[in-house]
Amino acid sequence: MNTDIKTLRVLVVEDHKFQQNIAVRALSSIGIEQIEVAENGLEAIDILTAKAPINIVLCDLDVPKMDGILLIQEMKTKAPETAIIISSAKESSLVRAVEVIAKNHNLNLLGSLPKPVSLELLDELINNYWNQSQQKEYQQSNILLTATMLETAVHENQFELYFQPKVELKTGQLTSAEGLARWLHPELGEIGPAVFIPLLESSRLIDRVTLILMDQALDQVNAWKDQGRSISVAINISPLMLDNSQLADQILKKTVARNISPTLLTLEITETGLIENMNAALVSLVRLKMFGFSLSIDDFGIGYSSMEQLSRIPFSELKIDRSFVHNASQNKKLEAIVNANITLAHNLKLKTVAEGVETIEDWRVLSNMKCDFAQGYFIAKPMPASELNNWEVGWKNKNPAINDS
Repeated sequence: MNTDIKTLRVLVVEDHKFQQNIAVRALSSIGIEQIEVAENGLEAIDILTAKAPINIVLCDLDVPKMDGILLIQEMKTKAPETAIIISSAKESSLVRAVEVIAKNHNLNLLGSLPKPVSLELLDELINNYWNQSQQKEYQQSNILLTATMLETAVHENQFELYFQPKVELKTGQLTSAEGLARWLHPELGEIGPAVFIPLLESSRLIDRVTLILMDQALDQVNAWKDQGRSISVAINISPLMLDNSQLADQILKKTVARNISPTLLTLEITETGLIENMNAALVSLVRLKMFGFSLSIDDFGIGYSSMEQLSRIPFSELKIDRSFVHNASQNKKLEAIVNANITLAHNLKLKTVAEGVETIEDWRVLSNMKCDFAQGYFIAKPMPASELNNWEVGWKNKNPAINDS
C-alpha cells in the first residue's frame, strides 16, 4: 500500500471496547495513523462536523444514543464526502438493507465487514478507497491516466506480477500461486488495480497487458522448475478477452515455447464480470480446457449467473469469495454458504479454493469442510517471486496442517 496511506483519517464508531480495540489495531497494522473513536452516533456526528475532515467511517450499526442507521442518514447532509465501511454482527439481510440506504443517499459505501473486523477485507476496502482517491487527485490535477500513459507503461515494462501462495489444506503444502498485477509508475508510484484494470479494459489494452503478465508468470514457473519445484500459477482473465477467437492459441503457444505443461496454468474468470458474447467466450474456454489448461470461476457467489455459468462452462475449480470465508467459523449462515459451495463443487468434480483465509479459525473450519486449497493473509500476502522461498521457511513453522496434528 502507498506510504501516504498514513495521511488518511478514520473514525471508528463502536461502543464495545473489545471490538473497538480490534478495529483500531487492524487499522494501525494497515498503516493508518490518524484514528478517532466514537462510542455512539452523536459523538460521531460531533467529530465529523467539528474536526479536520474524516476520510472513512468504520461504523457499527448497533450503537447507543444514535444508531448507525440514523448516523448514515445524518451523514447525507453533514458528511457527504466521507466514505463508509459498515462493521456489524447483525444478520446479512439487515446489513444489505442498510447498504441500500447508504447508496440511495449517494454516499460512498466502500463495503461491509462482519465482526470481528477482518484485517484482509479491511485492507482491501481501504486499498479501494485509496485507489479512488488517487484517481480523483489525478483528475483534479489534470494528471489523467490516459491510453498514452498505459501504452508507455506497457513499453517500459511498468507492470509486474506479485504472487500470493495457495496451499493445500490437507498438508499445508505450497502447490500454486496467484499472479496479481501491480503498476509501478516511475513518478506516481504504485497505482492500484482498481484504478488501472478498468482503464485497460476501456482502452482494450487488457489483452496485451494480460498476455505480458502471463509471460512473466510462465517464466516464473520455469524458474521454479529449475529449482526442482512444480508450482502452478493462476492468472486472471478479463471476460472482455474471451471474444478473441485467437486467445486459446495465443496462450497455448506461450506454454509450448517454454516447454511448460498447460496443467501448470490456471485461468481465473472473474464471476463478477458479465460475459457479453457467451458463445464466443464458450469457444475460447472450451478450447483452453481441451488444451489442458485449468479454468477457475473466481469470486463465486457475488456476480452474474453463477449457476448458469457453472452448468455451461467446463470449469476445473471454484474459488469461494472472501466475503463468505472469513468469520465462517463464528457465523452459522456464512458457514452454511461455504459448506454448500464446497459440496456443490465436489459434486461437480471441481476443486475448491477458499479466498480470504485470515485466521487459524478460518483454516480449521475449511479443513473440517474438506475444502481443497486456501489463500489469504493467514498464509501470506502477495509478494515478489524473490520473497517466496523466505516466506516458505516461515510458513513451515506456522503450518496448521502439521502443527495441529
